[in-house]
Amino acid sequence: MTKFISLLLALGIGQLLLGQKNDFQGSIMYSDKKNLNCEVQISIDSSYQVTGNLSRDENNKTVNHMITGDFNPEDKTIYLREYARSKSDCAIFFQGKVYFLLENIFTIAGIFKSLDSQNCPSGHINVICRDFKFNLYPKEEKKPILLSEKDEEAILTNLLSQKIKKETNFIQVRENDKVEINAGADTLYLKIYDNQKIDGDRVQIVFNETVVINNFLLSDEKAVFKLVPQAGKNILKIVALNEGRIALNTSKVELYNRQIHEYYINVLYKSQHTQYEITN
Repeated sequence: MTKFISLLLALGIGQLLLGQKNDFQGSIMYSDKKNLNCEVQISIDSSYQVTGNLSRDENNKTVNHMITGDFNPEDKTIYLREYARSKSDCAIFFQGKVYFLLENIFTIAGIFKSLDSQNCPSGHINVICRDFKFNLYPKEEKKPILLSEKDEEAILTNLLSQKIKKETNFIQVRENDKVEINAGADTLYLKIYDNQKIDGDRVQIVFNETVVINNFLLSDEKAVFKLVPQAGKNILKIVALNEGRIALNTSKVELYNRQIHEYYINVLYKSQHTQYEITN
């Protein structure tokens, strides 16, 4: 099981709780209106970044995916993105809200979609945690109306559309994925930066068995490296040297010259690498 970050924010009073995971259980409804089991395990750090795991039933099987995302304490919205384990998986984007029910019981309700809308279903999700360890709401808050209201669903749909649009151009790449790029005869430029909050992710970049840079700390600044391809096939490797404070080593990569501009997100555990086969 994926290791989660161990710091949680006690929202509103600013205290950190160590080692707390929040387990939500409930159901997920696909377009065929069938309610199937769903479990979500999340941790929220002091920067409101979310990491965890989402387990759900789909097509007569159970899928377990790593999730990352963010939480907005002002409107209590939560955004999650799954990272599929294979190309055949239907990874989803999920936009929801955290609602206070009573005592220490909270629910997350929302909608989800996939980039692959033709092959992957969309739908609704509703899960409840009965031992939520940090206080998001004052006790006197009344139980809200959930997603049965059209206006609430419209708000979440709009938020989700905005998030997906930002990530549409980026293709997720994991260790076993094979990426083939026809770059033409031009010099190729590699732009690399951290995918989410700056959390200490470090990478090594290797091009044709030559180390371009070692122990490079990813940041929000877009570092650019010049690659000169040889005739024929060229191999580019992005190696994860660690996993930062937020689970997994994630980097955004752009490869471009006068002929192409490709966008990728590398999602790696420590010591894994992605490989790009670049044809000149």
